[in-house]
Amino acid sequence: MKEGNQVEENNENGNENIDLNNEINEENIKDEINEVEEAIEKSGEEVEITAEEIKEEEPEVEEPVIEEPVVVEEEIEEEPIVVEKNQEEKQEEIIEEKEPEVKNEETAKEDGKTYKRVEIKKAKKKSKFKNFMEWVYCIVIAIVLALAFRYYIGTPTVVQQPSMNYTLEEGQRLILSRWTRTIKGTYNRGDIITFEAPKADLSAFEINQENPKAIYEYEPKGILEKFTYYVLEFNKTSYIKRVIGVAGDHVKIMDGKVYLNDEELKEDYLGEGIATLPGNYSDIIVPEGYVFVMGDNRPHSKDSRAFGCIPVEKIESKVVLRFWPFDKFGNVK
Repeated sequence: MKEGNQVEENNENGNENIDLNNEINEENIKDEINEVEEAIEKSGEEVEITAEEIKEEEPEVEEPVIEEPVVVEEEIEEEPIVVEKNQEEKQEEIIEEKEPEVKNEETAKEDGKTYKRVEIKKAKKKSKFKNFMEWVYCIVIAIVLALAFRYYIGTPTVVQQPSMNYTLEEGQRLILSRWTRTIKGTYNRGDIITFEAPKADLSAFEINQENPKAIYEYEPKGILEKFTYYVLEFNKTSYIKRVIGVAGDHVKIMDGKVYLNDEELKEDYLGEGIATLPGNYSDIIVPEGYVFVMGDNRPHSKDSRAFGCIPVEKIESKVVLRFWPFDKFGNVK
């Protein structure tokens, strides 16, 4: 029995302990709940304060963000409008300045079209003038090149004298080379050359056997005069002859024949029965820088026998080709 009573007492004591523990736990929970509620209330106040502060600051933050794109849009929209106005004003000013010209047009009532037509006509006039000037430049350049080629390289010519019959006949067309003159080359015996004609008829006082040089009375002065005389060859007479002797040669005409350096000269280019008659200069030594020339048609040729030796500087060209008539096309010897 004692043991049974002890067990019951223990049970009662255990129940009492449990009840105390439960009460303590409940109180602790209530305290914790109260603390949580107090914390929630405090946090709620802070949240309300920060929300109010945010509400007060919101308009200040949002206003610049909203206004910035508006300002940019206004500037972007306004710029082309300003440019268009400037262009229109400029066009109106140009049209007003051009009004006196437009009034003379038949279509003066149509403002825009008239202005365009006037501008088109002016553009056409400018293009025509430009084309004209381009043609002028081309023609000038072509003339300069042609003159340069003719003076320094070569040129065609027509035989106009009978002094070279039967090697060259009147009317035949030749190509003359001026390259030898350009490079200041030498001329050889037998070359057919053209040169500036000297004074042909000499008086007895002008004939000098010791100095058998041709006399040139005319000498152009000034750039323009030299250009027209030497380049354009205005009022200039030229002869075409064959070189018989060069500087230092002893030329002697005797018994209808030519002797060069005391030897008879073989002249296969002469026609049958043609004899070489003496003249003012029939027994001379060719000076330095000069040549002795004669035509192949000796009886009808005025040459070095009459006027003396020709200075090399007066030689214009050398015959290199005959191109007309075609049946005699080729080199000339």
